[in-house]
Amino acid sequence: MKDSSTRGLYFNLKILLGPLVVILLIATFGLYSVNTGYGRVKKQIEEYKSVKMEETHLKEKLASIKAIKSDILDQADFTVVALPQKNPATFLISQLKLYAEENSITIKEISLSGSQQNDVLNSMILTADIEGSDIISQLSLMESILKFAPISLIVGSQSTLSQNEANYKQELEISFYWSPLPTTLPSISEPIKGLTGEQNEVLRQISLLKQPSLVNLNPQVQTTERETPFN
Repeated sequence: MKDSSTRGLYFNLKILLGPLVVILLIATFGLYSVNTGYGRVKKQIEEYKSVKMEETHLKEKLASIKAIKSDILDQADFTVVALPQKNPATFLISQLKLYAEENSITIKEISLSGSQQNDVLNSMILTADIEGSDIISQLSLMESILKFAPISLIVGSQSTLSQNEANYKQELEISFYWSPLPTTLPSISEPIKGLTGEQNEVLRQISLLKQPSLVNLNPQVQTTERETPFN
């Protein structure tokens, strides 16, 4: 009796083993599918949220760009002239000669030295030997230097009075600057940050600087045909 009951139990377990294995395989596959599917759904939800956030930032940037006033664009032009991308020595010399002539001052000699360059701000020293009949005109020129673009600072000066010629001679050391423009744009996922009050005040002061005089030379239009091209 015991042997027959043992054989019956073994037979029943053998019959149940197949379905149990199948059920375990189905359960394992189902669990794997649920975990995998949940991970993919979660990833898609995160990607959707990221896309929606970028879309929101883009709409905000577009609205900010549409709200930009023309005077802000003018201020951008002023900043490029005040702190240009390349060495502005030509502009500075032009401005210096213009205001020297207005103050009846003679520029005897101009030289450049002391170039300092890095990735943020570059600078150079312009030395000008000037001569005038009175000290007031020279002080007026020095004041004008601080008020015109590109941004310049007087970092040194030496003056002498010629007794024979009754002229004031002065050597001015003027430091001027330039800086490379940004080469990268902020990520579209970052919101636009407005200017602070201090930054707006800096822009206002820069906009007050006297801009260099630029002359556009238009080509002459030939109204009549030349009989010979060599005349």
